[in-house]
Amino acid sequence: MRRRRAKDPFSIEDELICTKENCLSCCKKFTAFMFSRVGLFFVMIGYVALGGWLFQGLEARNEQDMRRSMSEKLNSTLYKLWDEILRVNPYPYHDKRGNFTLYATEELEKFEATVIQQV
Repeated sequence: MRRRRAKDPFSIEDELICTKENCLSCCKKFTAFMFSRVGLFFVMIGYVALGGWLFQGLEARNEQDMRRSMSEKLNSTLYKLWDEILRVNPYPYHDKRGNFTLYATEELEKFEATVIQQV
């Protein structure tokens, strides 16, 4: 296996002589590289910001309606459970847990189905 020899940075044959053409060529390459990377970066940032703003504007109303609906469903479920607690167990020492457990399970499953449907 051969190893490469290190190049001499002051070699004339490598065209490292500082001339006007070499300097302009290097400046053009550097400018094109910087503007292409930086320009693409700013285009990407603008695209993401505009997309986020547009998405928020389009979906904000739907999100608010969904949250309001879910809040109403949650309150309705809690009121039903509370009424059932009071109906099943009006006296603290009288145990009727079985009926309440069945009713509560049924109500919570309905609420769970609503949450899954909304999400």
